[in-house]
Amino acid sequence: MSNSEHSGSARTRNAELFFKRPRIDVYGAQDDGAESASLNATEIATNTLSTLYILLMVGESRYALEASSINTVMDSVRVHPIPGDSGGALQGLINFRGRVIPAISIAALLGVDGEAGLRAVIVYSSRGPIALLVQSTLGALRIEEQRIASLTLSLLVRGSVLQDGKTVSVLSTSALQTKMEAVLW
Repeated sequence: MSNSEHSGSARTRNAELFFKRPRIDVYGAQDDGAESASLNATEIATNTLSTLYILLMVGESRYALEASSINTVMDSVRVHPIPGDSGGALQGLINFRGRVIPAISIAALLGVDGEAGLRAVIVYSSRGPIALLVQSTLGALRIEEQRIASLTLSLLVRGSVLQDGKTVSVLSTSALQTKMEAVLW
């Protein structure tokens, strides 16, 4: 094998290893499919027109949040209330990898009935990580962009799709981040 052949196969092997690393960490998660939210080189090569989403249960409704905006899903987090806080979207603080971060109820952000939940979906804002409290995660779903029907009912929801006969509202990542930052800062 020549030097160039050897370096080419090493580059391919390194690229394969890079793309096989999980992009979402799942800590303490029950068997709900959230673990399947990792991408590899084959998926990237064959699904260029679709996006991977994580399905969230909020109240009685299903929402989809782009997996690329999620860092971690944590099960059964302990939320520490902020003294003197009257509630609202900001539910308190949690410990995330030794760092104290804000925990926000996604139900309150969306204006829907439902408990904040004890599962935290960690997303990053321009100022650092934020925990979105949800009732549960239902797994991963790959959605083709052309399947998303546009909606103007909410600034946070950019459209909807049908999945297994049920409507899934697709969240606007940028609008959600703007709303979270407005709650906090």
